[in-house]
Amino acid sequence: MTIALLIIDMQNDHVGKIVNAKNMIKNILLIKKIAKENSVPVIYSKETHKENEKEFKKFGPHTIKGTKGWKIIDELEPEEGNIITEKQKFSAFFKTNLDSILSEKNTTKILITGINLNCCVMATALDGFNYDYEVFIIKEAVSLRKDRLNFEKSSFEWINAFCGKVISMKEAMDIIKTNK
Repeated sequence: MTIALLIIDMQNDHVGKIVNAKNMIKNILLIKKIAKENSVPVIYSKETHKENEKEFKKFGPHTIKGTKGWKIIDELEPEEGNIITEKQKFSAFFKTNLDSILSEKNTTKILITGINLNCCVMATALDGFNYDYEVFIIKEAVSLRKDRLNFEKSSFEWINAFCGKVISMKEAMDIIKTNK
């Protein structure tokens, strides 16, 4: 296996705040279906916090373990065989077992979907690059908060320049189907 699909932070506390959520969810569902059909592992990252963490001073309370806001949205409920990792910081790699999971599966490429593009998606992309994965961001399957829309273009440019490649849904499907 050379490819894995990552679904970043698609949780109730986040999804209501993002741009074009309905279309993005539809695209994630489609790419997840293609991944399943081609035996590509699907790995969810869940932002997980305890009550009263320092981060809340900057971002307010969110994704507190066990709450409704912490749960993955119903439309993208993980299926049997999907893997779920929990993270406390922006990157899905930071102090998690994600690299070990990917290594066990002989993964060399990661396709990233989810939110927030200018924060957790970028941090995961950079760490993925630093761990020597070939990183792809599926443009139609990521989004960011409505009040951060002005970061979209620069986020895509930064990823392309430093740590990965922003690709279309069609390109992502081709990568999965050829598994190369």
